[in-house]
Amino acid sequence: MKNIYLILITLFLISCGGGSENAGLPDITITTKSSEAKEAYLKALDLYDLRRQFTVEERKGLLNQAISLDPDFLLAKATLYSFLGTENNNSILKEVYEERDKVSEMEAKIIEFLYNQRTNFNDEVASYNISALTEEYPEIWRLWYWAGSVKSFNPSEIYEAVDDLETALEINPNHFGTKLMLIAKHLQFGLFGFMLPFEEIDLDYLQTLIDDVELNHSDNSYTHVVVGNYYRNLGKFDEAIESYNKLESFQEQGIANLYSANHYRALSNTFKGEFDLAESFFRKNIELGNVSGAYTYLPEMFLHKGDYDAAISVIDEFEDNLIDLEYSAQRELNSIVQINRLKTICYLHSNKKSEALSHISKTKDAQINSINLRKNRLTEAQYNRSIQFADFTEETLLIWHDIMFENFNDAQIKLDSYKVSSEKIDVPNNLHNYYVLSGILELKKGNPQKSLDFFEMTNKFGGNEQLPLNDDYYTYFKGIALKNTGDSEASKLLFSEIANKNFFGIQPALVRNLAKAEL
Repeated sequence: MKNIYLILITLFLISCGGGSENAGLPDITITTKSSEAKEAYLKALDLYDLRRQFTVEERKGLLNQAISLDPDFLLAKATLYSFLGTENNNSILKEVYEERDKVSEMEAKIIEFLYNQRTNFNDEVASYNISALTEEYPEIWRLWYWAGSVKSFNPSEIYEAVDDLETALEINPNHFGTKLMLIAKHLQFGLFGFMLPFEEIDLDYLQTLIDDVELNHSDNSYTHVVVGNYYRNLGKFDEAIESYNKLESFQEQGIANLYSANHYRALSNTFKGEFDLAESFFRKNIELGNVSGAYTYLPEMFLHKGDYDAAISVIDEFEDNLIDLEYSAQRELNSIVQINRLKTICYLHSNKKSEALSHISKTKDAQINSINLRKNRLTEAQYNRSIQFADFTEETLLIWHDIMFENFNDAQIKLDSYKVSSEKIDVPNNLHNYYVLSGILELKKGNPQKSLDFFEMTNKFGGNEQLPLNDDYYTYFKGIALKNTGDSEASKLLFSEIANKNFFGIQPALVRNLAKAEL
């Protein structure tokens, strides 16, 4: 999973800079012969923390400007080429890595970190690299921030992530990005990595952080997204919408703020049960050009409504419009994967057996096509892992299909083979899906205690018993199993957790209303 977030993680690494909030604090060394190049680089770093106010293209432009001013600016090159993600860019990053002896020791180690993460795809070594930097240079807030950001995308390092971010904030109490990352450990919003386990979310600490950003960063449009999500998390939808409405006053900073206003209002309206109003906001974004974002969330809105046919219709609409969107070949294939996976889920839950089976196959085909399109950018090992993941996805969906349509014998045969293949995958908690699917199967077969035994095996990640995986779908079925064994108190706690989660996602969309009905 970590590699899925690779580019996002790298973006965090260019997310902080030389603005007034960082003035006078010890910072990383920067080797360049041009003061103008350094200024452009620092501005590029600083822009990302402003979130919705500036575009990726502006940041890329500044980094390219820095490199143009100083073609030997290795740190700027490493920063730029670590998130562009093409074959040529990966080779340039490798060249930068091989020349790292030309810069300071600190910069060389930062480049080594980026190389291991982006080109070498060695997340374990990359995490070690950034942690070593914090130990060697404990006074540099930026390094702690980067370390906490990276570790946020690894569930087994989530507690270390919090510690690193808190250290960064102690050194630099004005840094907006650090506050966002810490808030994201207790509140769902944006692509900020994993949250803490549900039972460890600290609402008092969260409110302190929310009050801080609202007081000190109200001139940042993204503050109002965060504050709105905070109220939405509490079920205070009108207050949430009031915060989201403030985004419209930032339109001079780009139409993205209007997209965001419409998007987040649509989410809140969904949980208020105002589905027509929610759809109208998504449709406004389609008209404004934010097609991909709207079509990603519209199907989920209909899933929350329980209208699978409408969800499929919207997915079809998106598929029909793909050609007109002029996506890159890679993005188009990735969209086709998404489309067919969503259709599979909708058909599975609307009792359409043959349609579900057909789209499992189409999902696999689209994945293979996507992998082959970027084959020349992958090592043989990376290519094989990608193919293995596509096979694994297909196996998962086929077992899910058999369970949903009560082909229990076939499901068990597939599960026995699935366990063997899962054990060969070198990732933490590689048997998670096996335990989840086995738990649902036993529940469907009328064996709630045996189901619970499997579900309990999912409560570990990398051997850490204190870190359960957040999985709303299986949590719902675990609640049913608890209910069927007579533990109504424990089951209601799980149902309440799901029913009061006011955030989008396929998993909660499928089970949220079911959980509410159990309360």
